[in-house]
Amino acid sequence: MLFSEVCVAHQKTIKIALAFAAVVAFGVAQDKPPEKKPKNQAEYDLITAIAKDADLANRLKSLQKWATDFPDSDYADERQQSFLVTYEQLKDNRNAVEKAKEILGKHPNDFLSLQAVMLFGLTLNNNAPTPADLDLVQKTCEYIIDNGDKIFAADNKPSITAAADWPKMRPYYEPLARHTIAQIYLARKNDAIAEEGLTKMTQKWPTDAVLDQMLARVLVAESKAAPQKYPSAMFYYARAAAYDGEGALPAADKQQSLAYVTRAYKAYHGSDEGLNTLLATAKANPAPPADFKITSTADIAQAKADAEAKEAAANPVMALWKTVKTGLTGDNPDMFWESVKDSGLPGNNMKFKGKIVSMAPPIRPKTLVVSVEKPEGDVTLKFEMPLPGKMDVGTEIEFSGTAKAYTKEPYMLTFEVEKEDLVGWKPVTPPRAPVQKKKAQ
Repeated sequence: MLFSEVCVAHQKTIKIALAFAAVVAFGVAQDKPPEKKPKNQAEYDLITAIAKDADLANRLKSLQKWATDFPDSDYADERQQSFLVTYEQLKDNRNAVEKAKEILGKHPNDFLSLQAVMLFGLTLNNNAPTPADLDLVQKTCEYIIDNGDKIFAADNKPSITAAADWPKMRPYYEPLARHTIAQIYLARKNDAIAEEGLTKMTQKWPTDAVLDQMLARVLVAESKAAPQKYPSAMFYYARAAAYDGEGALPAADKQQSLAYVTRAYKAYHGSDEGLNTLLATAKANPAPPADFKITSTADIAQAKADAEAKEAAANPVMALWKTVKTGLTGDNPDMFWESVKDSGLPGNNMKFKGKIVSMAPPIRPKTLVVSVEKPEGDVTLKFEMPLPGKMDVGTEIEFSGTAKAYTKEPYMLTFEVEKEDLVGWKPVTPPRAPVQKKKAQ
């Protein structure tokens, strides 16, 4: 083809020539684009050769020659797009991102370039992008979020995208931009900044469960130094697991979050009691309510200790009884027994209280089985001299004595008791048998 014929057919030729890169014309609308044409036969031949070259490395060299020989080509924008796509096909992500930056400097709404930065920016430097790389990707994602009406306008559709597919791009890429920013927060390895940023994002997009999951990860990391943040981490994992509206996680990811929060909750709380309440609360609320709290095993233990201390202050005798019982039923009962054996308990002129379970013998007993806590009896009282008469089972008595023996299972503590150390023994006098009169002889 002669150069004179190029001017007549250049639009069709360029469209065919750039088809290899899936770039037909630059995607920025203009009222009436100025007519474009190759500078000469040499540029036309170069473009045609590039279009036919399936060798990516050789095509890149040809593009570089084109840029060197014809820096002010009418097709500079198309050439930039061809560079971008070729770098992507070569998996040269660094140069693809750099070329996208160049394009965006002139055409900030170019979708293919915005896409390239967002998709490839976090892979740079062997998946360890520099702070400058992270800044670029975050700025690009924020631009996509803030300028969706322009970027995804009908007249900004890339020529490679089918008209039917273009409306599907915004619902996909805007959430992707959010999630990429969240990944950047994690990649910066500054948990305080990540928590602040992700918290704001969950407030702005309260139905995006991916953000909930990422915020939960940050809070878990922070909880190593600030344990008070762990309940909030469990809340956001519960939110990711339980939320089922628009923006919910896929089923498999929800199951992973549920498995995590279930394990974490049981370990933190000591049981799964209240877990369903947590899941229901997280499902209904995008952030922890003002009164949100998960009681930890430490909280539970402290509450128990406080209650026991209060009970001990109100009833020191019973507190002493429980201390002795705990020691004699624990891991080293014999060692504890050595500290109790032959001791006068409870001491300080105090007495234990209990109810009679049984007596031996039934009348004038020398042994009483008494219930302090266990209905079947947990203390045996032995007397040197028999007690007078008998008493009804269930009658309450008070006693003190000397600890002489114990059994761990079933628990039984044996005291030797002096009669004067027993309070409440009021024998019941059995009715006398009627006296039968002798019959007269």
